[in-house]
Amino acid sequence: MCCLFGAFLVIVVAAPASLLAKITSHSSLVFFGQLSYGLYIFHYPIALLIENRIVNINSFPRLYGSQLPGQLTFIVVAGSASLGLALLSWYGFEQPILGLKRYFPYATQTSTASPAHADMGFNELIEDGVTAPSAQSIGTVSH
Repeated sequence: MCCLFGAFLVIVVAAPASLLAKITSHSSLVFFGQLSYGLYIFHYPIALLIENRIVNINSFPRLYGSQLPGQLTFIVVAGSASLGLALLSWYGFEQPILGLKRYFPYATQTSTASPAHADMGFNELIEDGVTAPSAQSIGTVSH
């Protein structure tokens, strides 16, 4: 299964014009991808609350011995509540917090080793006098 998922990722990343890449970049999937963390965080507490306080599957009459009506009602109510709370979280909390990223620029870590040192091992680099970047150079923001 991991190999299949890996192949899926390779196809999507390597061939952005492929049908698979177009499907995974569809606006509805991107929308639910943005809400996925909120759904992950909120679905379980909401499901417990709804099951214990609002809609208990066993409180619905069975249809020919099946709990399907109660299960479907529970899924619709709990799913709607989870989606609503995830939407509130995304638009009211997560998206504004992500907007603050523009105030916190970051620098990429650069190495002081030259391309001539690319084939050298760690010990050879030390012997050649190549040092790691200093703490000051790592914290410096370059524009």
